[in-house]
Formats: sequence, structure tokens, C-alpha cells
Amino acid sequence: TLREVHHPNRRIFGALADQLRSEACRKLDLGPGRLPGMIVMGARNPRHFTPQLGTDLLSFFAGVFERSMRHWLS
Repeated sequence: TLREVHHPNRRIFGALADQLRSEACRKLDLGPGRLPGMIVMGARNPRHFTPQLGTDLLSFFAGVFERSMRHWLS
């Protein structure tokens, strides 16, 4: 999901939540028997993450992170 946000969640972004205006979210599969995870990135620019952007690099980054987490959790 790539989108502009008007009221970022402080539980996710912490103290900087009020400064963020767009976010990118990607669900992570951490393996059989494990709950799914999520990687979330935020940006101050409201047009940094938009639905019109391609998700190839985000998918690649999430895949690398997902495999690293699976290795760490095993």
C-alpha cells in the first residue's frame, strides 16, 4: 500500500508521526506457524509514496527483509 496520510498513527511512527504525510506498507510472511509481519516506511512529502508509483523496489526490499527475519527467527 502506498498512500498519503493525514493523521499518521503515533503507535507506528512514534514522535515523528506529526511530520509524516505519506506511507508505504508491505505485509511480510515470516514462515509457517508464525503470525504475519509488516514493514512500514513514512515520508514527510505527501507525494513521496502514492498509488501511482511502481512497487518493484519496495517489493524487493520487503523480500530481502522478510528472508532476513525468517533466518533470524529460525
